[in-house]
Amino acid sequence: MSTISFGGLATGIDSNTIVDKLVALEKIPATKLQSRQAAADKRIALLSDLSTKLTALGTAAKAIDTPAELRAVKASTSDAAVSATATAAATPGRWAVAVTALARGETSRSQAYAARDAGVAGVGSLTVQVGADAAVAIAYTGADSLDDIAARINASGAAVTASVFHDGTAYRLAVASQATGAGAAITFTEAGAGLGLTEVQAARDAAFTVDGVPVTRASNHVDDVIPGVTFDLAAATSGTTVTVDRDADGQRTRVQALVDAYNAVARVVATQLAYDGTQKGEDTLFGDPTVRALQRGLASMITGVFPSGTSQVAARDVGITIGADGTLTLDAAKLDAAVAADPGKVEDLFGTGGLAGKVDAMVTQMTQSGTGLLVIQQDSLRTRNRSWDDQITRIESAADALGERLRAQYSQLEQAVSAMQSNLSYLTTLFGS
Repeated sequence: MSTISFGGLATGIDSNTIVDKLVALEKIPATKLQSRQAAADKRIALLSDLSTKLTALGTAAKAIDTPAELRAVKASTSDAAVSATATAAATPGRWAVAVTALARGETSRSQAYAARDAGVAGVGSLTVQVGADAAVAIAYTGADSLDDIAARINASGAAVTASVFHDGTAYRLAVASQATGAGAAITFTEAGAGLGLTEVQAARDAAFTVDGVPVTRASNHVDDVIPGVTFDLAAATSGTTVTVDRDADGQRTRVQALVDAYNAVARVVATQLAYDGTQKGEDTLFGDPTVRALQRGLASMITGVFPSGTSQVAARDVGITIGADGTLTLDAAKLDAAVAADPGKVEDLFGTGGLAGKVDAMVTQMTQSGTGLLVIQQDSLRTRNRSWDDQITRIESAADALGERLRAQYSQLEQAVSAMQSNLSYLTTLFGS
């Protein structure tokens, strides 16, 4: 139970203020530790941010560390009847594509009904088989409407979609295969009050030629005819040209992504290590030996040379240069010229034996869980903070205990002085002044 203390009523001593100041003095070491904890938290945040940016640099390097990844190609067509896309596995070239038929699924419709209500179809059953799939049986009764039957077909697991539509004079049940191609043809077996399902559109494969060679596919989405090229058939055409060219813009974008990721790391390092004339405290990475080593490693990686066949290649050969502030600049024209002159050399530079290998080793050294230098620093700071938590708790507990003891002693003093003053007052009254 807490008590209210009015210090100094008898003695005139402001004991509460004295005790508060003494307790505050005792807590000064804890306050200093809390300041150091705050500084450590800032260092942890800076190290974590640097680790995140290094990981992003590693990801950017791995995205172009193989010839297929570094190469960028684009596909185009001469008319909208065929659209095309290409991956890095595609080889530049041209192909003539003529489409005679698009792939489509089967659609069947029931006989006409005056209403879609319950009882219009009667009692019966329907077996649906799509291609070589297992047949699925659906039963219906006089209590079922056309919508009920459609819902039952859709819930049956058969690879079809059923719906009810109005043709302007009557209602019909429509059943369509979900896939395209001749293999998606539907076989119906009806019993009882049949629905009278008849085919209105037959399933068929896409039929087209590539450079005069006949090809059929079950889908209009074709990705297995020209390696690395996917094209979509939209309409019949007597001929369209599918072209795959080198995508210089795409390749520059991939290299620029690596440059940007490098610069994100370099800027953090430069900012933390730069001396601007002011005293930098424990809440920065100024002077940190690991960060200085990282800065040297980044510069060495960009200015170094890597093997390429019987020759060598460096970042500057493809238009990547390092500035005074430690960041990189990409000369797009020089990159294009290097690719045109010797694409293999450019691929060697960014490959696992070149920059990608160096980046991966650096990222592992700095950020690998448990052993990375930046990770070890963060773990050490967190451990130190936990130790300081214990010290702060002990200091504050001891200071609070001191305060309680002093307040109890001052309270006893006040009581003693008050008793003396009462006795003096009594004696004065008894014997006179």
